[in-house]
Amino acid sequence: MEIKLSEKETINLYTYLKSSELTINSVLLGILQKIEKKIYSRLTIEQIEQLEIQNTKKS
Repeated sequence: MEIKLSEKETINLYTYLKSSELTINSVLLGILQKIEKKIYSRLTIEQIEQLEIQNTKKS
């Protein structure tokens, strides 16, 4: 099965999983790692850090 996500959906899923990284199961951790590879290839470190800061403010 394949699911396509928009960029906004992918970023939101990434920030959610990243914030829960220490408590998620191995399947979700694998999804996080796949998303990270995609995001790291498309965004700068500064942009990724900004996403994580924005997510922290929403929590």
